[in-house]
Amino acid sequence: MVLGGAHFTDARWPLDFSKPRDSMSPAMTAARSEGALRANLDRAPVLVVDDKHEIGQSKSIERYLAKKLGLLGSGDIEAAQIDAFTEHIRDLKEKYKQAKGTAKEEALQSFFESTMPAFLQKMERVCTGSGGGPVIGKSLSLADVSLFVLFMDYFDNKQSAQEALQHCPRLSASVDAVGAHPAISKYVAQRPISRV
Repeated sequence: MVLGGAHFTDARWPLDFSKPRDSMSPAMTAARSEGALRANLDRAPVLVVDDKHEIGQSKSIERYLAKKLGLLGSGDIEAAQIDAFTEHIRDLKEKYKQAKGTAKEEALQSFFESTMPAFLQKMERVCTGSGGGPVIGKSLSLADVSLFVLFMDYFDNKQSAQEALQHCPRLSASVDAVGAHPAISKYVAQRPISRV
């Protein structure tokens, strides 16, 4: 939404991860009870459009906003390539969850040292962007924003994630271009944090 220049309210609930799941956020529990999260089966996120239409599921929200804000490329082929790229990111997240789920340090080390670099090399090869930033097409898109969020927010071990990215110049250029975008950098510096 920031990259697309949309006006929006970013409403979040503080989460206390030291508490049991059902008491992490009294404010979120209240919102759930009031029906504010019904569009996403009592989970967050929920996008409210024009104060009346509710959309649940983060990927559906991403695609809706990307289409509405012109962040799905210059045509149907680029839109499909951007969608596929975001699915590659989801696949990588799933591989990370699997490694993390083993509760073995060796699995995470192997993920960052072997699995992730190999997967990123494959992603590097599907980049069709004009270079210097966009991974698909001539302008930043949902694919670039998704990649940026992956490296800036998703991984617990950000240093190892950055090291895995080192040998992928096109992916690195995308992450850097999104981070350098004036509206994005301003938002990242000011955005509300959901953890307490």
